[in-house]
Amino acid sequence: MSDRKARHAHPHPACQSCTECVTTRKTPWNELSAQDIKFLDVHKIPQSYPAGSVIYLPGSPCRGLYCIASGTLLIERISENGTRGVSLAEAEEIVGWSDFFKGGTYQGRATAQTDAVVCHIPSRAVRQLIEHAPLVATRFLVTAASEQDKFAIDSLEQRFASARQRLARALMVLRLHHGTGMETGEILIDLPLSRRDLADLIAVRPETLSRAIHELEHDGIALFAGRTVRIPDLDRMFDELEAQENMGSAAAPVTSIPRSVH
Repeated sequence: MSDRKARHAHPHPACQSCTECVTTRKTPWNELSAQDIKFLDVHKIPQSYPAGSVIYLPGSPCRGLYCIASGTLLIERISENGTRGVSLAEAEEIVGWSDFFKGGTYQGRATAQTDAVVCHIPSRAVRQLIEHAPLVATRFLVTAASEQDKFAIDSLEQRFASARQRLARALMVLRLHHGTGMETGEILIDLPLSRRDLADLIAVRPETLSRAIHELEHDGIALFAGRTVRIPDLDRMFDELEAQENMGSAAAPVTSIPRSVH
């Protein structure tokens, strides 16, 4: 196994407590004192959600924040023109916070794609934490700005990237949380979403996704069987992505695929 294959041999571990999340991950909770972290641990309400369970629906009242302790959530939003957009949220991420700070109701739908444990932080506890540590609110603003910048970059890239390029890049992001390295050097990815959701994730039509899958399979880059994707040679996938970046650099900036598990 090559060095760069070895760096991707294990999936990202899920956090086990608020304290661990705050100390190991860059989250808005990083501004909390040890006492406030204990407060967060006491007031969070963990709940197990089997795959397919709905955490919140569009129009439901925002009564706090949701922190993912383990598992994967699909966040679905429908734009004003009826376009469906989806994104995935993984362990240690906070979801529902943008709608919470806007007030009122959730604008999207959150569904457990795998068995998940999600902690609900009630509104009163969130407000008390922000009163004790005003910089927490600033961190959320910074996160919002970063996500807006990422959205702008992704939108620009999608104007120039082919469906094959988008799919290859999505697979390499998905393998960070859902990939398993085999002794043979292969990478197996258990997709946490359906083909329809995958098409919406990379903003292509289902039939376009099917053609992109066929192209990657024809070239031996990635092989699909239901929701399992086998990458026979990670080096070839990196070569595919590097070729895409070289092609795209003349037309639009392309963000790099992470080469290590965070």
